[in-house]
Amino acid sequence: MPLALNLDIMQSSTSRSAFSLIEFSVVIIIIGLLIGSFMGAEEMINNAKLKQAKRLSETSPITEFTNDKLQLSALAWFDILDENNLTIESGKVTSWQSKISNHIMAQATASDQPSYLSDAYNGFPALDFDGSGVFLESNHIIAKGDDTYTLSAVTIVEDTQDFIFCQGEDAQGLRACIKYSSDSNAFGLNVKNGDAFSNSGARNKIFAVIITVANGAVNIYLNDQQITTAISTSLLNVSTEFTGLGSATGSESDSLNGQIFEAAIFDKALSEIEAKQLQNYYMSKYGIE
Repeated sequence: MPLALNLDIMQSSTSRSAFSLIEFSVVIIIIGLLIGSFMGAEEMINNAKLKQAKRLSETSPITEFTNDKLQLSALAWFDILDENNLTIESGKVTSWQSKISNHIMAQATASDQPSYLSDAYNGFPALDFDGSGVFLESNHIIAKGDDTYTLSAVTIVEDTQDFIFCQGEDAQGLRACIKYSSDSNAFGLNVKNGDAFSNSGARNKIFAVIITVANGAVNIYLNDQQITTAISTSLLNVSTEFTGLGSATGSESDSLNGQIFEAAIFDKALSEIEAKQLQNYYMSKYGIE
């Protein structure tokens, strides 16, 4: 083959190789720009969701339920979007203050403090409990010696037997808790020596759980469902010593492995209309379907 022809082939091959590298670089740049644009758009969407959720908090039925005209009272309301009521140190939550009262849930022991997740679900932050005895507590009792009350929480459960929000256990074992049970694959009310559960629930999925209790009559609102059941009134007296988020007693055996976004307790059983208002608020706020 003539030398001139060999040189032409080599130059053509080199040009094609160089051109391919340039094309490849351009493609990488375009992909990077697209990913950056997507991430920026996702962040904008999440920020818009959080702003809308905060507006819903401002007009929440929980606020309305504290109105004297309605003769209702929310005793405590913990909202993850109210950053001013959270104390966070090195990614751990040391205290969480109620939006509508001076009730504070706290944990002084560093190893028992829940973590703060900035994006736990759909762009929403949450308190993360790892199931190892992590919990927040208050010795300032929210309601005691009462057989009529409402417990509520927005939560994701990742494990088996988890206590989410408790008017917790005293020396006599009295308690009233929102609990998840893998045995029945359901959320429900747990009291001393007794349970009243819904007929559905799932791990690793967000749920708005509302439980109203009125002298043995129990209504469980789980996302868009309502379950009516009953429990012995002799088991219903609320503890006089402990209130907990993520645990009933502060022990690893009953601690939550999952996240809590919001929780509220009322000093009466909300009516069906009121409970559904609260249910709609939670579902709209967190985009629960």
